[in-house]
Amino acid sequence: TAFDALMSFQRETEALAQVAGRLGWDQETVMPRGSAEQRGEEMGAMEGILHARRTDPRVGEWLATANAPDDVGARAVELIGRAFDRTARVPAALAAELARTTSVSQGIWAEARANNDVAHFLPTLKRVVDLEREKAAALAQGGDLYDALLEDYEPGTTSASLAAMFDEMRPRLVALREGHRGGERGLE
Repeated sequence: TAFDALMSFQRETEALAQVAGRLGWDQETVMPRGSAEQRGEEMGAMEGILHARRTDPRVGEWLATANAPDDVGARAVELIGRAFDRTARVPAALAAELARTTSVSQGIWAEARANNDVAHFLPTLKRVVDLEREKAAALAQGGDLYDALLEDYEPGTTSASLAAMFDEMRPRLVALREGHRGGERGLE
């Protein structure tokens, strides 16, 4: 069935995503110094493969006709559909370049941190931010860029709803801070 084909394809895609995750873990833990450029190329290539799988036209066809056998399956189809739509908005070349650049930037950041030399990292950070803005613009399709990126972490949340939440919390947080400051003064 379409549901079974979709789930089988998705399991393979997620297995490849786990390989990409292990490449990132290896980079953070045991990768030899001087390997960042090569790892960046590997991460970019892997992201290219993942993007192609996540936007494969067959996924759209399966999503259109998949009949989930239960609520869990229906939720899986919904989440795969959401990821399919979002991934399709981001050009493959941009997704691969973002993966490559963020991978390489990790080594540059570690070196800059070890040498207490933030200036060494700033050009790379600017490049990552520029790429993230491009991605946000692709996802937002004319809407708010921050909201488009926030959707990956807190679906349905907007910068306006976060501002309202913090505005509501502000009096209690200020009171808590003032109470803490009073406690510090008492210890002096």
